[in-house]
Amino acid sequence: QKTAYEIKECDWSSDVCSSDLYDLLFKIYGTEVAINPVVTLNIPENNTISSTGIIIFNCSATDYDSNLVNLSLWINGIANYSKTTPASANFSIEKTITFNTDAKYNWTCKGKDSDAQIGIASSRNFTVDTTYPKITINKPQIGRAHV
Repeated sequence: QKTAYEIKECDWSSDVCSSDLYDLLFKIYGTEVAINPVVTLNIPENNTISSTGIIIFNCSATDYDSNLVNLSLWINGIANYSKTTPASANFSIEKTITFNTDAKYNWTCKGKDSDAQIGIASSRNFTVDTTYPKITINKPQIGRAHV
């Protein structure tokens, strides 16, 4: 007898129907299947502009087989902050960083589980612009009336 499995409206960027998927893969392969953690960038939003240089980063990860052990924040391709945890299904980090250089940056988070499976969120961009605009008034000239 054949059994049909149906997965509806799965969203690979969230945990929608995740347990169904894990159960399905286990039944198909007859053994545990390593699945990468799913990592979500929460804040800041893509293309955020900061006039203070202070940015709060928050990301979270879900691991379907409950083996998530590390979550790290990456800025411009460099690991900036990392936190480990005993194996768990869900984990999040939050880190406030002050940037002293006006520039455009990108950021992401990477989650790793105890099976060495890695999940990486699609990167987002943000801009630090703490320089006030310089305004020059050309007309009317100082001391002259404008009619």
